[in-house]
Amino acid sequence: MTLAALSFWSTSGWHLLDRNKDGLLLPTADFMAAYFHRPELALVEESCDAERALHEKLTADPFALVDDSELTAMADPDIIENYRAVLAFREFLGQHDSLEAAYMAIAGGAEISFPPLFGVQICHVILRQILDG
Repeated sequence: MTLAALSFWSTSGWHLLDRNKDGLLLPTADFMAAYFHRPELALVEESCDAERALHEKLTADPFALVDDSELTAMADPDIIENYRAVLAFREFLGQHDSLEAAYMAIAGGAEISFPPLFGVQICHVILRQILDG
């Protein structure tokens, strides 16, 4: 694979995914960690101890179990909502055999408990896979 191929549409996160034996996309710890490093979940000066602890936990292990008390212990309701969205997305992906299967579930009308933008992001990585040829 060329450097150009590796760097094409890197913001999709495609390069962070694994593939199963059929070539379908599988989420990895690196792929999920990228969500916990997004600005919406970034630590700021005002971040409370509970937020710092959860951020450290999830950046170290993006698939770590999170108890609701860890969320509600945080001071900022917006941060709680942001974490809930990413965790709901992570759970949804875990319910499907591949990102393609998760996307087909959404396209088929599956109920989601995260912003639709996450579905668009799945589409980006699937399209990136298709464009890889």
